[in-house]
Formats: sequence, structure tokens, C-alpha cells
Amino acid sequence: MRAVAKPQEGMDILKFFIGVMTLLTLFVAGFAGFNWSKAEGLRAQVGAAQASYNEVKRIAADPTFKELVARDREMKGFDTASSENFGQFLATLGSRLGIDSARKSEGGGTPQGGYFKVSYRITMTKQPLAQIVDYFYRCQLEWPGLKVETLQVTAATTTRGAFEGWNVNALVSIFKPKE
Repeated sequence: MRAVAKPQEGMDILKFFIGVMTLLTLFVAGFAGFNWSKAEGLRAQVGAAQASYNEVKRIAADPTFKELVARDREMKGFDTASSENFGQFLATLGSRLGIDSARKSEGGGTPQGGYFKVSYRITMTKQPLAQIVDYFYRCQLEWPGLKVETLQVTAATTTRGAFEGWNVNALVSIFKPKE
């Protein structure tokens, strides 16, 4: 003998599954709405930060601002006119941090706008990343107004492909107002 399902029992199971699916849909919709509002808040924060960054870039690119920074440095006793002092500073800092391969390959000053720019190209070979970061951090900390204009970091490997550290090629510059 076969058990025959009552029509009412089939409808109850269908209503149960429809109810569960409705609850799951509401849960997913609520979660999506919550995440959407968080994403909109982050989008607004990023937009405000981008606007601030663009304003800082605009101010920093102003030759008058660069001249004011250079004059401030000069008043604090930094001799930014002397490329020898700047080169000595870079070499001393490198030796103090145990970086013996920091070399200047170019230097000198070039007049630009209302200021005088002194640049050095620094090369380092087979250095740990922590020392490289510390070197450039301390450069900017100890010589206010110093700008790392370019920084290229590549892996140093042996002929067999073993990693030996990082090679660095960087251009750093300082600025002094024209007399």
C-alpha cells in the first residue's frame, strides 16, 4: 500500500521554503546595503584625501614655496649652497648606517627659477631593503627640504639566480634661493 501525501502537506513544505528564501533574500539585501554605505563613506574619504593631496602638490610645486623652504633652511644654519657639504652629508650618513656602497656619480648645482638646485645620484649595491629605507628616511629627516626625485630598486642576484639584496639608483636634490 502506498502512502499518499495530502495536498495540504505539500503546500506547507512549499510555504516553508518560500519563507526561508525570503528571509535569506532580506538578510543578503541588508548586508549588501550595509556594505554599500561603508563603501560610499570610504569613497568620500578617498575623494577628500585626493583633494588635499592635489592641493599639497600644487603648493609644493610653487617656486615661491621652494624659495621659502630654502631660505628657512639657510636661516637654520644648513649650508645648501655647498655641494661638497651635501655630498659629505650623504657619505657620512651612509657610513654611519653601514652602507659602504653609497656613491655619488653626479653632482653640482643648476639654477632654476628663483632657487639653486644641487643634485646627487646615489647608487647602492646588494643592500638589505631595511637599510635602504632607513638611509632615505634619515636623509629626509636630517636634511629638511631634501627631495628624493627618483628611486629605482632592483633585485641583485648571482649568475645562478640566488638573491643577494637590492641595487638602488636614486637622484636626491636640495634647493637654495638665488642671491
